[in-house]
Amino acid sequence: MRTSEWVVFAYAAYLLVTAVIVRTPVCRLRPAALLQLSSIALIALTSWFEPARAAGILRDWFPGYYLLSAYWASGLLYRGPNEALEARLEAIDRRAFAWLGPAVLQAPRPLLEFFEFAYLFCYPLPPAALVVLYVSGHRGRADALWVLVLVSALAVYGVLPWVGTRPPRALGLDGWIDRRPLIARRFNLAVLERGSIHVNTFPSGHAASATAVALFMTSIPGSGWPVFAALAAAIGFGAAVGRYHYWADIVVGVLVAVAVFALVG
Repeated sequence: MRTSEWVVFAYAAYLLVTAVIVRTPVCRLRPAALLQLSSIALIALTSWFEPARAAGILRDWFPGYYLLSAYWASGLLYRGPNEALEARLEAIDRRAFAWLGPAVLQAPRPLLEFFEFAYLFCYPLPPAALVVLYVSGHRGRADALWVLVLVSALAVYGVLPWVGTRPPRALGLDGWIDRRPLIARRFNLAVLERGSIHVNTFPSGHAASATAVALFMTSIPGSGWPVFAALAAAIGFGAAVGRYHYWADIVVGVLVAVAVFALVG
């Protein structure tokens, strides 16, 4: 098996043990287990047919599903918010928005639309990096890319059953960005309403995975890594300004990716 697939197996085992420790209700444990079993089944199936070219290609791309599956499964183990932590995170945000808030009100609308759109671009960023690997003749590094992204993101998701917080936008607190009529924001909120776990990840999974991609691309000649770095920065900034994450979420998420890159990059 590929290293990235072993990472998926290890995380599935971690969630199982965690679910037992935190006494996850059966009504939530069952779908969480099914999500992880679906990932394991895909790994087993594609590994079995590995000599076939199509199976090898699928193994390059399926980790994107494994990442989402782990995200949804981790959300099912959420036990409720840590209100003390939320208060500390919000206090940091209030200090940041004391000077940033008025700037948001005065910023050009196209710029704010860009940052809102950038927040959503976190999802296609790893596949975009994979496309670059294919085009640049570095497809053999696909597994290394996913190892870095998966370990960075799963390190964040794994905290969720132990340290839960609600998204800052869900707490009824002042959101400067909501005073601007942004199309991208309405779209983002609609996507999150239907596809998110409605829980904040501390550290930020958006920041961790986007930073992991950007760091990995620095090792690929001709990859255009500055573009990935700029996108990662825009994703983090958009997540904080849009109140999808606390500022501390973003900072710690970046640090998680940097630490993982230093270990396995």
